[in-house]
Amino acid sequence: MAQAIIIPIRNLMLYRQIKIGNVLLIKSAKSVKNDQPYYNQIKKMISITDKDKKSEWILHVKKSFRDCALAVYTSNIDDDDKAARKDAQKNVERCLNVLRFYLSRTMMPVDPIFHNMFMAMEGSAYTGLTAALGIRRDGSTHTQSARTGYVQSYEVTAETMRKIKRLNLDKLNKILLKPEERRRTFENVLLTSIDFYGNGMNEYNFRNRFLSFIISLEILLLVEKEGGAALAERTARILGPDLEARQRVKKTINKLYDIRSKIVHKGKDDKVTLQNIRLLSSIVFEIILKLIAYSSKFTDKHMLREEVNKPKYNAHPFEI
Repeated sequence: MAQAIIIPIRNLMLYRQIKIGNVLLIKSAKSVKNDQPYYNQIKKMISITDKDKKSEWILHVKKSFRDCALAVYTSNIDDDDKAARKDAQKNVERCLNVLRFYLSRTMMPVDPIFHNMFMAMEGSAYTGLTAALGIRRDGSTHTQSARTGYVQSYEVTAETMRKIKRLNLDKLNKILLKPEERRRTFENVLLTSIDFYGNGMNEYNFRNRFLSFIISLEILLLVEKEGGAALAERTARILGPDLEARQRVKKTINKLYDIRSKIVHKGKDDKVTLQNIRLLSSIVFEIILKLIAYSSKFTDKHMLREEVNKPKYNAHPFEI
C-alpha cells in the first residue's frame, strides 16, 4: 500500500516547491495547499496542543515540521519502518545530493563551501564558538576564538533554478525516475558519483570532504585496478579542448591524486587545503556535468573508457 513519507529538511530555503526525481520539495508546512491529500495531517502535525507541551520530544518533532522545508516521497513498502527509514530516506538523501551538486556552482554566491543541508529533527551540524586559552612561558596569556561550522543555508531561488535547468536537470531527472533495476549500469554509477559529491559538500572535515570528491571522480572514470595515471588521462581527455589544456588538467589531477595517496597510504593530510578542495570540486563538477549530457551514450564505464581512449588525441569528443 502506497504511503506518503514526509521528512523535514533543515537549512534549505525554497522560493516554491520543486521536484527532483521522485521527491517533491515543499517550501514549508504552511505552504501546503488544501487540495493536497496530506494537508490535514500536516496541519495537525504543526499545531501544538496542551498534551504536546508535556513532551519535549514531541515539541522538537513538531518544531522541525513547522520550521523546515519538507520532502515528500511516496513509498510502496507496507512496513512503516522500512518505508520511512530505508526507502524514503535513501531517495530523499539522493535528492539532496543532486541539489548540493547543482547548487555548489549555481547558488549565489557561487561556491557555497560552508553550507549544510540535512534530514533531521534538530540535527547535529558542527556550529558554535570555539575558544582557546594560550599561556606563554612568562605567564602571560592570550585568548583566541572563532565562529565555526555551518551557519548558512542552501537556497533555491528562481534564478538558480533557471541555471540548474540549463545544466541538464531534466536529463538527470529521467534517470532518477527510473527504478534502480531498470537503469543502465552507467546511470547508477553516475548517481553514485553525485551521491559522493553531495556528501562531500556536507562534510565539515576538510580531509573527508577532499576524499569524497576524489572518490566521486574515481567512481565515474576508473575501472578495477586502475589508479592515478588513468584518472588524470581520462579527466584531461574529457575536459581539455586541446592538447595544451589537457596537459594542464593531467598535471593538476596528478597533484590532487598524490594528496589522496598520502592520506590513504601514509595518513598525511597537510596538503588538504581549502584551495585544493575548491579546485578538485570544480573539476569533478565539470566531469559529472559533461557525463550527464552523455549518459545515454554509455551502457557502462568500459564504453566510456573506449570512447576516451580513441586514438584522436587532438579531437575533443565531449563537447556540450
